Amino acid sequence: MKIRTLTALAAVCLSATILLSSCGSFTITTPDGSDTVTTDKSGSTDTPTKNEYPVMDFSKEDITKYIVLGNTEDLKLTYNVGISEELLDDTLKNIAKNNGYYTELITDRATEKGDTLIIDFEGLMDGELFDGGSAENKMISLSEKTGYIEGFDKDLYGVTVGTVVNTEVTFPADYYEELAGKKAVFKITVKGIVKEFGFTDETVNEYTKGDYKTVDEFREYSRKMIIKSNLENFDSAVEDKLIDLLVSVSDVKEIPQAQIDYYYYYDYNSAKEYYEQNKGILIYYGISSFEVYLQYIGMTETALTESATKEARKDIVLVAYAKATGITVSDDEYENAVADMADKYGFSSTSALKVSFGETYLKLAVLKDKTMKALRTSVTLTTDYDEYSYLLKEEEKNDTGTDSAEGSETEAEPQDSVTAE
Repeated sequence: MKIRTLTALAAVCLSATILLSSCGSFTITTPDGSDTVTTDKSGSTDTPTKNEYPVMDFSKEDITKYIVLGNTEDLKLTYNVGISEELLDDTLKNIAKNNGYYTELITDRATEKGDTLIIDFEGLMDGELFDGGSAENKMISLSEKTGYIEGFDKDLYGVTVGTVVNTEVTFPADYYEELAGKKAVFKITVKGIVKEFGFTDETVNEYTKGDYKTVDEFREYSRKMIIKSNLENFDSAVEDKLIDLLVSVSDVKEIPQAQIDYYYYYDYNSAKEYYEQNKGILIYYGISSFEVYLQYIGMTETALTESATKEARKDIVLVAYAKATGITVSDDEYENAVADMADKYGFSSTSALKVSFGETYLKLAVLKDKTMKALRTSVTLTTDYDEYSYLLKEEEKNDTGTDSAEGSETEAEPQDSVTAE
Protein backbone atom coordinates (compact mmCIF):
# COMPACT_ATOMS: atom_id res chain seq x y z
CA MET A 1 0.00 0.00 0.00
CA LYS A 2 1.34 3.40 -0.94
CA ILE A 3 0.40 6.91 0.03
CA ARG A 4 1.72 10.05 -1.58
CA THR A 5 5.21 10.87 -0.33
CA LEU A 6 7.80 13.50 -1.14
CA THR A 7 11.54 12.91 -1.35
CA ALA A 8 13.20 15.82 0.42
CA LEU A 9 16.72 17.12 0.22
CA ALA A 10 18.69 15.61 3.09
CA ALA A 11 22.03 17.36 2.80
CA VAL A 12 24.04 19.62 0.55
CA CYS A 13 27.86 19.51 0.50
CA LEU A 14 29.56 22.84 -0.05
CA SER A 15 32.61 23.08 -2.27
CA ALA A 16 34.31 25.61 -4.50
CA THR A 17 32.19 24.39 -7.38
CA ILE A 18 28.95 24.76 -5.42
CA LEU A 19 30.13 28.14 -4.19
CA LEU A 20 30.26 29.31 -7.79
CA SER A 21 27.15 27.52 -8.95
CA SER A 22 24.16 29.57 -9.93
CA CYS A 23 21.85 30.45 -7.04
CA GLY A 24 19.70 33.01 -8.81
CA SER A 25 15.96 33.34 -8.40
CA PHE A 26 13.76 30.41 -9.38
CA THR A 27 10.05 30.90 -9.96
CA ILE A 28 7.52 28.12 -10.11
CA THR A 29 4.03 28.82 -11.39
CA THR A 30 1.19 26.89 -9.84
CA PRO A 31 -1.81 26.01 -12.03
CA ASP A 32 -3.86 28.91 -10.72
CA GLY A 33 -1.04 31.41 -11.31
CA SER A 34 0.00 31.73 -7.67
CA ASP A 35 3.45 30.85 -6.35
CA THR A 36 2.83 31.26 -2.62
CA VAL A 37 0.99 29.00 -0.19
CA THR A 38 0.38 28.89 3.55
CA THR A 39 1.60 25.73 5.26
CA ASP A 40 1.64 24.30 8.75
CA LYS A 41 5.03 24.40 10.54
CA SER A 42 4.42 22.10 13.47
CA GLY A 43 6.43 19.21 12.02
CA SER A 44 4.00 16.61 13.36
CA THR A 45 3.46 13.49 11.27
CA ASP A 46 -0.24 13.79 12.03
CA THR A 47 -0.47 17.32 10.65
CA PRO A 48 -2.16 17.32 7.25
CA THR A 49 -0.47 19.01 4.32
CA LYS A 50 -2.79 21.84 3.38
CA ASN A 51 -4.30 21.65 -0.08
CA GLU A 52 -7.12 23.85 -1.28
CA TYR A 53 -7.58 21.60 -4.30
CA PRO A 54 -9.56 18.51 -3.23
CA VAL A 55 -9.05 15.03 -4.59
CA MET A 56 -11.78 13.89 -6.97
CA ASP A 57 -14.39 11.37 -5.85
CA PHE A 58 -14.41 8.95 -8.76
CA SER A 59 -17.26 6.96 -7.24
CA LYS A 60 -19.47 9.85 -8.33
CA GLU A 61 -17.85 10.33 -11.74
CA ASP A 62 -18.67 8.84 -15.12
CA ILE A 63 -15.20 7.48 -15.84
CA THR A 64 -15.97 7.17 -19.55
CA LYS A 65 -15.67 10.96 -19.76
CA TYR A 66 -11.95 10.43 -19.28
CA ILE A 67 -11.15 6.97 -20.63
CA VAL A 68 -12.81 4.19 -22.59
CA LEU A 69 -11.04 0.99 -21.64
CA GLY A 70 -10.02 -1.30 -24.48
CA ASN A 71 -9.73 -5.08 -24.56
CA THR A 72 -7.82 -6.15 -21.45
CA GLU A 73 -7.86 -9.88 -22.08
CA ASP A 74 -4.67 -11.80 -22.86
CA LEU A 75 -2.39 -8.84 -22.17
CA LYS A 76 1.35 -9.58 -22.11
CA LEU A 77 4.24 -7.59 -20.67
CA THR A 78 7.99 -8.16 -20.81
CA TYR A 79 10.12 -6.43 -18.20
CA ASN A 80 13.79 -7.35 -17.87
CA VAL A 81 16.08 -6.08 -15.12
CA GLY A 82 19.26 -6.98 -17.02
CA ILE A 83 20.98 -4.19 -18.93
CA SER A 84 22.64 -3.80 -22.30
CA GLU A 85 26.30 -2.98 -22.82
CA GLU A 86 25.22 0.28 -24.46
CA LEU A 87 23.27 1.39 -21.40
CA LEU A 88 26.19 0.49 -19.15
CA ASP A 89 28.55 2.51 -21.38
CA ASP A 90 26.23 5.52 -21.23
CA THR A 91 25.84 5.23 -17.47
CA LEU A 92 29.58 5.14 -16.82
CA LYS A 93 30.12 8.09 -19.14
CA ASN A 94 27.47 10.08 -17.27
CA ILE A 95 29.03 9.25 -13.91
CA ALA A 96 32.43 10.29 -15.26
CA LYS A 97 31.02 13.52 -16.69
CA ASN A 98 29.18 14.44 -13.49
CA ASN A 99 32.34 13.91 -11.48
CA GLY A 100 34.82 15.59 -13.82
CA TYR A 101 36.59 12.59 -15.35
CA TYR A 102 37.64 12.37 -18.98
CA THR A 103 39.87 10.19 -21.13
CA GLU A 104 41.13 12.74 -23.67
CA LEU A 105 41.46 16.51 -24.07
CA ILE A 106 41.55 18.66 -27.19
CA THR A 107 44.32 21.26 -27.07
CA ASP A 108 44.74 22.42 -30.68
CA ARG A 109 41.73 24.64 -31.33
CA ALA A 110 39.82 27.59 -29.93
CA THR A 111 36.89 27.08 -27.58
CA GLU A 112 33.33 27.39 -28.86
CA LYS A 113 29.75 27.17 -27.63
CA GLY A 114 28.83 23.66 -26.55
CA ASP A 115 32.35 22.76 -25.40
CA THR A 116 33.13 21.48 -21.95
CA LEU A 117 36.35 22.98 -20.64
CA ILE A 118 38.80 22.01 -17.94
CA ILE A 119 39.82 25.14 -16.05
CA ASP A 120 41.69 26.40 -13.03
CA PHE A 121 40.50 29.62 -11.40
CA GLU A 122 41.33 32.04 -8.62
CA GLY A 123 38.79 34.49 -7.22
CA LEU A 124 39.90 37.87 -5.95
CA MET A 125 38.13 40.70 -4.16
CA ASP A 126 39.98 43.98 -3.88
CA GLY A 127 43.03 42.17 -5.19
CA GLU A 128 42.96 39.51 -2.47
CA LEU A 129 42.04 35.83 -2.76
CA PHE A 130 38.85 34.99 -0.91
CA ASP A 131 37.89 31.72 0.77
CA GLY A 132 36.26 29.15 -1.49
CA GLY A 133 36.89 31.15 -4.64
CA SER A 134 39.69 29.06 -6.14
CA ALA A 135 39.85 25.57 -7.63
CA GLU A 136 41.82 23.41 -10.03
CA ASN A 137 40.77 21.00 -12.78
CA LYS A 138 37.13 22.02 -12.73
CA MET A 139 34.68 21.57 -15.60
CA ILE A 140 32.51 24.23 -17.14
CA SER A 141 30.02 23.73 -19.95
CA LEU A 142 29.81 26.57 -22.46
CA SER A 143 26.06 26.35 -22.70
CA GLU A 144 22.99 28.17 -21.45
CA LYS A 145 23.42 26.49 -18.06
CA THR A 146 27.10 26.63 -17.23
CA GLY A 147 26.66 25.60 -13.60
CA TYR A 148 28.40 28.82 -12.53
CA ILE A 149 27.20 32.31 -11.67
CA GLU A 150 26.05 34.54 -14.50
CA GLY A 151 28.90 36.05 -16.47
CA PHE A 152 31.58 33.63 -15.25
CA ASP A 153 31.91 32.16 -18.76
CA LYS A 154 31.74 35.35 -20.81
CA ASP A 155 35.47 35.48 -21.65
CA LEU A 156 35.89 31.75 -22.34
CA TYR A 157 34.56 31.68 -25.91
CA GLY A 158 36.94 31.69 -28.87
CA VAL A 159 40.12 31.39 -26.83
CA THR A 160 42.92 28.89 -27.30
CA VAL A 161 43.96 26.32 -24.73
CA GLY A 162 46.47 27.84 -22.32
CA THR A 163 44.80 31.24 -22.37
CA VAL A 164 44.39 33.06 -19.06
CA VAL A 165 41.46 35.49 -18.76
CA ASN A 166 40.48 37.88 -15.99
CA THR A 167 36.70 38.00 -15.73
CA GLU A 168 34.80 40.45 -13.54
CA VAL A 169 31.48 39.22 -12.13
CA THR A 170 28.92 40.33 -9.57
CA PHE A 171 27.48 37.73 -7.22
CA PRO A 172 23.65 37.59 -7.22
CA ALA A 173 21.78 39.46 -4.52
CA ASP A 174 20.33 36.20 -3.16
CA TYR A 175 23.72 34.46 -3.02
CA TYR A 176 25.42 33.36 0.20
CA GLU A 177 25.36 36.27 2.64
CA GLU A 178 29.12 36.87 2.72
CA LEU A 179 29.26 37.22 -1.09
CA ALA A 180 25.81 38.45 -2.09
CA GLY A 181 25.94 41.48 -4.39
CA LYS A 182 29.73 41.77 -4.28
CA LYS A 183 32.08 42.13 -7.24
CA ALA A 184 34.95 39.74 -7.86
CA VAL A 185 37.58 39.08 -10.51
CA PHE A 186 38.33 35.50 -11.49
CA LYS A 187 41.64 34.61 -13.06
CA ILE A 188 40.68 31.63 -15.25
CA THR A 189 43.14 29.33 -17.04
CA VAL A 190 41.80 27.19 -19.90
CA LYS A 191 43.61 23.84 -19.67
CA GLY A 192 41.77 21.88 -22.35
CA ILE A 193 38.54 20.95 -24.12
CA VAL A 194 37.02 17.62 -23.20
CA LYS A 195 36.98 15.23 -26.17
CA GLU A 196 35.46 12.25 -24.37
CA PHE A 197 34.18 11.62 -20.86
CA GLY A 198 35.10 8.39 -19.19
CA PHE A 199 37.32 6.59 -16.69
CA THR A 200 40.83 5.27 -16.83
CA ASP A 201 42.30 2.77 -14.38
CA GLU A 202 43.92 5.71 -12.56
CA THR A 203 40.76 7.78 -12.25
CA VAL A 204 38.62 4.77 -11.27
CA ASN A 205 41.08 4.13 -8.45
CA GLU A 206 40.84 7.79 -7.42
CA TYR A 207 37.06 7.97 -7.70
CA THR A 208 36.43 4.82 -5.66
CA LYS A 209 39.23 5.62 -3.20
CA GLY A 210 41.03 2.43 -4.07
CA ASP A 211 38.08 0.04 -3.86
CA TYR A 212 38.37 -0.63 -7.60
CA LYS A 213 41.72 -0.61 -9.36
CA THR A 214 40.63 -0.99 -12.98
CA VAL A 215 37.87 0.15 -15.29
CA ASP A 216 36.83 -3.48 -15.83
CA GLU A 217 36.40 -4.05 -12.07
CA PHE A 218 34.35 -0.89 -11.68
CA ARG A 219 32.32 -1.72 -14.77
CA GLU A 220 31.32 -5.09 -13.34
CA TYR A 221 30.47 -3.52 -9.98
CA SER A 222 28.35 -0.89 -11.75
CA ARG A 223 26.54 -3.53 -13.77
CA LYS A 224 25.56 -5.36 -10.60
CA MET A 225 24.46 -2.18 -8.85
CA ILE A 226 22.27 -1.09 -11.76
CA ILE A 227 20.62 -4.50 -11.93
CA LYS A 228 20.24 -4.53 -8.14
CA SER A 229 18.51 -1.14 -8.35
CA ASN A 230 16.20 -2.51 -11.04
CA LEU A 231 15.41 -5.49 -8.80
CA GLU A 232 14.63 -3.24 -5.85
CA ASN A 233 12.38 -1.04 -7.99
CA PHE A 234 10.85 -3.97 -9.84
CA ASP A 235 7.31 -3.76 -8.45
CA SER A 236 7.03 -0.03 -9.01
CA ALA A 237 8.45 -0.28 -12.54
CA VAL A 238 6.11 -3.14 -13.47
CA GLU A 239 3.11 -1.20 -12.18
CA ASP A 240 4.09 1.83 -14.27
CA LYS A 241 4.41 -0.37 -17.35
CA LEU A 242 1.06 -2.00 -16.69
CA ILE A 243 -0.57 1.43 -16.68
CA ASP A 244 1.21 2.24 -19.96
CA LEU A 245 -0.02 -1.06 -21.34
CA LEU A 246 -3.66 -0.33 -20.48
CA VAL A 247 -3.35 3.15 -21.94
CA SER A 248 -1.97 1.67 -25.17
CA VAL A 249 -5.13 -0.44 -25.67
CA SER A 250 -7.60 2.25 -24.51
CA ASP A 251 -8.94 5.61 -25.60
CA VAL A 252 -7.78 8.24 -23.11
CA LYS A 253 -9.99 11.23 -23.78
CA GLU A 254 -8.87 13.53 -21.00
CA ILE A 255 -6.90 13.50 -17.77
CA PRO A 256 -9.01 15.53 -15.33
CA GLN A 257 -7.36 18.81 -14.44
CA ALA A 258 -8.90 18.77 -10.95
CA GLN A 259 -6.98 15.60 -10.11
CA ILE A 260 -3.77 16.96 -11.63
CA ASP A 261 -4.20 20.06 -9.46
CA TYR A 262 -4.65 17.91 -6.37
CA TYR A 263 -1.35 16.10 -6.84
CA TYR A 264 0.47 19.22 -8.04
CA TYR A 265 -0.44 21.21 -4.96
CA TYR A 266 0.11 18.30 -2.63
CA ASP A 267 3.75 17.98 -3.73
CA TYR A 268 4.29 21.74 -3.89
CA ASN A 269 2.83 22.32 -0.44
CA SER A 270 4.76 19.36 0.99
CA ALA A 271 8.00 20.86 -0.31
CA LYS A 272 7.07 24.23 1.19
CA GLU A 273 6.27 22.58 4.50
CA TYR A 274 9.58 20.69 4.55
CA TYR A 275 11.48 23.88 3.74
CA GLU A 276 9.82 25.83 6.54
CA GLN A 277 10.48 23.06 9.07
CA ASN A 278 14.15 22.77 8.08
CA LYS A 279 14.92 26.34 7.06
CA GLY A 280 17.71 26.76 9.61
CA ILE A 281 19.85 23.86 8.42
CA LEU A 282 19.09 24.53 4.75
CA ILE A 283 20.21 28.16 5.07
CA TYR A 284 23.40 26.91 6.75
CA TYR A 285 24.11 24.92 3.58
CA GLY A 286 23.52 27.93 1.38
CA ILE A 287 19.89 27.32 0.41
CA SER A 288 18.73 30.83 1.04
CA SER A 289 15.08 30.67 -0.04
CA PHE A 290 12.26 28.30 -0.92
CA GLU A 291 12.83 29.02 -4.61
CA VAL A 292 16.49 27.98 -4.31
CA TYR A 293 15.40 24.84 -2.43
CA LEU A 294 13.03 23.93 -5.27
CA GLN A 295 15.90 24.31 -7.71
CA TYR A 296 18.17 22.04 -5.69
CA ILE A 297 15.62 19.22 -5.50
CA GLY A 298 14.70 19.56 -9.17
CA MET A 299 11.10 20.49 -8.47
CA THR A 300 10.50 22.62 -11.53
CA GLU A 301 7.08 23.51 -12.83
CA THR A 302 7.55 20.93 -15.59
CA ALA A 303 8.59 18.19 -13.18
CA LEU A 304 5.64 18.89 -10.87
CA THR A 305 3.18 18.89 -13.74
CA GLU A 306 4.56 15.66 -15.23
CA SER A 307 4.44 13.87 -11.88
CA ALA A 308 0.91 15.06 -11.10
CA THR A 309 -0.35 14.19 -14.57
CA LYS A 310 1.18 10.71 -14.36
CA GLU A 311 -0.54 10.04 -11.04
CA ALA A 312 -3.90 11.38 -12.26
CA ARG A 313 -3.62 9.22 -15.36
CA LYS A 314 -2.98 6.18 -13.16
CA ASP A 315 -6.13 7.02 -11.20
CA ILE A 316 -8.47 7.04 -14.17
CA VAL A 317 -6.91 3.90 -15.68
CA LEU A 318 -7.25 1.85 -12.50
CA VAL A 319 -10.73 3.15 -11.70
CA ALA A 320 -11.83 2.24 -15.24
CA TYR A 321 -10.30 -1.23 -14.90
CA ALA A 322 -11.95 -1.72 -11.50
CA LYS A 323 -15.37 -0.79 -12.89
CA ALA A 324 -14.90 -2.97 -15.96
CA THR A 325 -13.94 -6.02 -13.91
CA GLY A 326 -16.29 -5.46 -10.95
CA ILE A 327 -13.61 -4.78 -8.35
CA THR A 328 -14.91 -3.08 -5.20
CA VAL A 329 -13.63 -2.53 -1.65
CA SER A 330 -15.69 -3.63 1.34
CA ASP A 331 -15.87 -1.61 4.55
CA ASP A 332 -13.74 -4.20 6.36
CA GLU A 333 -11.11 -4.19 3.60
CA TYR A 334 -10.95 -0.41 3.74
CA GLU A 335 -10.58 -0.19 7.51
CA ASN A 336 -7.92 -2.91 7.58
CA ALA A 337 -5.96 -1.23 4.79
CA VAL A 338 -6.13 2.17 6.51
CA ALA A 339 -4.94 0.63 9.79
CA ASP A 340 -1.97 -0.90 7.94
CA MET A 341 -1.13 2.44 6.33
CA ALA A 342 -1.33 4.32 9.63
CA ASP A 343 1.10 1.87 11.19
CA LYS A 344 3.45 1.81 8.21
CA TYR A 345 3.70 5.58 7.86
CA GLY A 346 3.95 6.41 11.56
CA PHE A 347 0.56 7.97 12.23
CA SER A 348 -0.71 7.88 15.80
CA SER A 349 -4.06 6.41 14.74
CA THR A 350 -6.22 5.61 11.75
CA SER A 351 -8.21 8.74 12.57
CA ALA A 352 -5.07 10.85 12.24
CA LEU A 353 -4.35 9.31 8.84
CA LYS A 354 -7.90 10.00 7.70
CA VAL A 355 -7.65 13.61 8.82
CA SER A 356 -4.32 14.03 7.05
CA PHE A 357 -5.30 12.56 3.69
CA GLY A 358 -9.10 12.53 3.76
CA GLU A 359 -11.29 9.50 3.26
CA THR A 360 -11.94 10.23 -0.42
CA TYR A 361 -8.24 9.92 -1.19
CA LEU A 362 -7.75 6.89 1.07
CA LYS A 363 -10.69 5.02 -0.45
CA LEU A 364 -9.24 5.71 -3.89
CA ALA A 365 -5.79 4.53 -2.74
CA VAL A 366 -7.19 1.26 -1.33
CA LEU A 367 -9.20 0.64 -4.50
CA LYS A 368 -6.14 1.33 -6.67
CA ASP A 369 -4.02 -1.05 -4.63
CA LYS A 370 -6.55 -3.88 -4.87
CA THR A 371 -7.07 -3.22 -8.56
CA MET A 372 -3.34 -3.21 -9.32
CA LYS A 373 -2.95 -6.59 -7.65
CA ALA A 374 -5.74 -7.99 -9.78
CA LEU A 375 -4.27 -6.45 -12.92
CA ARG A 376 -0.85 -7.95 -12.22
CA THR A 377 -2.44 -11.36 -11.82
CA SER A 378 -4.35 -11.08 -15.09
CA VAL A 379 -1.41 -9.99 -17.27
CA THR A 380 1.19 -12.51 -18.49
CA LEU A 381 4.52 -11.13 -17.30
CA THR A 382 7.81 -12.30 -18.77
CA THR A 383 10.94 -11.29 -16.85
CA ASP A 384 14.51 -12.25 -16.10
CA TYR A 385 14.05 -11.28 -12.43
CA ASP A 386 14.83 -14.75 -11.08
CA GLU A 387 18.06 -14.91 -13.07
CA TYR A 388 19.45 -11.93 -11.15
CA SER A 389 17.62 -12.17 -7.81
CA TYR A 390 20.76 -13.51 -6.12
CA LEU A 391 22.13 -9.96 -6.22
CA LEU A 392 19.64 -8.90 -3.58
CA LYS A 393 21.28 -11.32 -1.16
CA GLU A 394 24.85 -10.65 -2.15
CA GLU A 395 26.95 -8.53 0.17
CA GLU A 396 27.73 -5.16 -1.35
CA LYS A 397 31.04 -3.40 -1.24
CA ASN A 398 30.40 -0.16 0.55
CA ASP A 399 32.03 2.83 2.20
CA THR A 400 33.64 3.86 -1.09
CA GLY A 401 32.83 7.48 -0.29
CA THR A 402 31.66 7.92 -3.88
CA ASP A 403 28.56 8.75 -5.81
CA SER A 404 29.08 5.69 -7.95
CA ALA A 405 26.87 3.34 -9.90
CA GLU A 406 24.72 2.79 -6.84
CA GLY A 407 23.69 6.43 -6.89
CA SER A 408 20.85 8.23 -8.59
CA GLU A 409 22.45 8.10 -12.04
CA THR A 410 21.95 4.34 -12.20
CA GLU A 411 18.43 4.06 -10.84
CA ALA A 412 16.66 4.57 -14.15
CA GLU A 413 15.39 1.41 -15.74
CA PRO A 414 17.12 0.00 -18.83
CA GLN A 415 16.05 1.79 -21.99
CA ASP A 416 15.45 -1.46 -23.84
CA SER A 417 14.04 -3.53 -21.00
CA VAL A 418 10.31 -3.19 -21.57
CA THR A 419 8.12 -4.34 -24.40
CA ALA A 420 4.35 -4.60 -24.44
CA GLU A 421 2.35 -6.92 -26.62
